[in-house]
Amino acid sequence: MFDRIHYESWQIIFPIGGFLLLLAIFTLMVIRVSRLPKGKVKHLAHLPFDEEEKETRDEPIGPEQR
Repeated sequence: MFDRIHYESWQIIFPIGGFLLLLAIFTLMVIRVSRLPKGKVKHLAHLPFDEEEKETRDEPIGPEQR
């Protein structure tokens, strides 16, 4: 199957460049996430549930107050 793919010498730059770009982005994201403070991680982990908790604790808001 892969015998049909024949790269010229200059065309190999694109797959290698794409792989290196993806690897660099992934590595930077892993480093950035690993350096986040624990409080920020906890806040982001509970972020989708914050609105539900506020709605159950607070008084109902009318459409004109939103």
